[in-house]
Amino acid sequence: MKSLLRLAETVRRLRPSQVGHRIVARLARGRAVAVPRVTPVPLPPLPAASRRPTLRPFDGPDGTGWRFAGRRAVPDGARLVWDGEPSLLQRYHAAYAEGVRATAEAGDLDGARRWLAAVVPGAPSHPYVRARRVLALVEARSAGLVEADPVVAADAEALVRRPEWDVRGNHLVCNGAALVRAGAAFAGPAARRWARRGAAVLSTCVADQVLPDGLHFERSPVYHALVLEHLLVALASAAARGESPPRGVAAAAAAMTRALDGLELPDGAPVRWRDGAPGVALPFAALRAWAHERGLDPAGGGDGLVEGGDAPRGPRTFPAAGLAVVADPSTRCAATLVVAPPCPADLPAHGHADALSYEAVLGGTRVVAAAGTAAYGAGPARDRDRRPGAFAGATLDGVAPADPYGAFRVGARGFVRRLETGVTKGWRFAVGVSGGFHDAVPHAVHRRVVALSPAGTLVVVDEWTGDGTHRVDAFLPLAPGFTATPDAEGALVVGAGRARRLSAPGATVTLEEGFYAEGLGAAVARPVLRLAAVGPLPMRRLHAWTDGPTPASVHATPIAGGELRVVVARGSVVETGWVPAGRPA
Repeated sequence: MKSLLRLAETVRRLRPSQVGHRIVARLARGRAVAVPRVTPVPLPPLPAASRRPTLRPFDGPDGTGWRFAGRRAVPDGARLVWDGEPSLLQRYHAAYAEGVRATAEAGDLDGARRWLAAVVPGAPSHPYVRARRVLALVEARSAGLVEADPVVAADAEALVRRPEWDVRGNHLVCNGAALVRAGAAFAGPAARRWARRGAAVLSTCVADQVLPDGLHFERSPVYHALVLEHLLVALASAAARGESPPRGVAAAAAAMTRALDGLELPDGAPVRWRDGAPGVALPFAALRAWAHERGLDPAGGGDGLVEGGDAPRGPRTFPAAGLAVVADPSTRCAATLVVAPPCPADLPAHGHADALSYEAVLGGTRVVAAAGTAAYGAGPARDRDRRPGAFAGATLDGVAPADPYGAFRVGARGFVRRLETGVTKGWRFAVGVSGGFHDAVPHAVHRRVVALSPAGTLVVVDEWTGDGTHRVDAFLPLAPGFTATPDAEGALVVGAGRARRLSAPGATVTLEEGFYAEGLGAAVARPVLRLAAVGPLPMRRLHAWTDGPTPASVHATPIAGGELRVVVARGSVVETGWVPAGRPA
């Protein structure tokens, strides 16, 4: 019964057209597609910034073989020989043919031919695989691999017949970019049809998927970067043919490029939000360079150039996406706050139960860090990566604010809203509210304030409203390399050559094992602190991060005007700040 309810919660939010397209796709599965007659035309290669590094955490050359999502394979005629049973994700990565592209671009055309002969037969025929392969093989062809032409033509023809309107999201953007690129690489009626269909897909996607603040609506910096890459491919392809770009794509690419800066924290790395892992997408710096080469205006049009530079150090907000970055330029400290729905209503694939979670960079070092994604297959690892503990979220009686399940589905979804930011006497803060803990307390509401003092002290205030006595848990996953020793006051946390003190009055602090994605198929262990408290609702709990090993006294007092006076004392050092208060506890 629970499985049926979960499925019903997922399906009822889908667009009717998605269901229809999925039925049609299943009925058409396995049908042969005739390869049209097209003529190759010269096409300048994409810029060097478009090339994925060949040494990545999970994909790259390994002696005479190549690693795909962490597993090694070698070409053997018309097949790949794996060093173990590959997962579906690993088979997908091999079929993307990015190893073929890299080998050809390195000047080894014989090696590229061997890889091409091995990766195409028996590859998954999924549209996303075909799209990624088209994008890779057009570049391999530009490097001299003419044997790629019939594969590109076959994939493009299959793709134009079945874009992923059922999935939508970043997959559909990739489909559109691949069709535009293939249409630019060939001449003939079929190629013109590919280009027209791809342009129409992309125009629909950017209107639907790029939020007003420039973030991609799946709310993952990794997938944001992938989508931006595909838009830049389309712009380069149109320019190479002397044609106008698809409607809306240039403005969307400019807005997404501008958003990259806001997604970087003072440690120089992007926010780790939802699915994705290092190496999956192009580095932000490469995307900026590519956008600069294209002459994009970050304001959304014209011929101005995107200027790179250091990541912004001050506070910023993405109101449409539901992300705030509380930062102080003078301390090299920053904290994020997620006040966003767990996923787009009709696209649960990359959804997480991450309402009101946060990351923290203290003194230029990421201390509290979200896990990212090391695996996409359904199972315990995938469940773990999508629930509090993988990120600094919270549960009520063990229930998360949303119900991710399977590989790419989300059942029950609570509300997340009221993102507010501000500054009071030097204390910068962000606030959000979430609810939907249906299996625990139907009307319970969680409100979280994340506040940063002028001296770099981070204070988090959790307020819970509802009825009855309940257990609340806040999770603080630490970055790899840190150690934590819980004690009566909270915990002593040591890492990156410094000691920090977590103070959590009224909570029981315990240490658990968690995992952190260094790449697809590559996860490392790291500590997770659990802050547990049991009591009647309404309830208010605080925790604070201070520099140095000295224990701190932390307390908050409601004052007139709907504020909390927060006091953090360490010996003779006392910091006092004011943040908005919710319902008195």
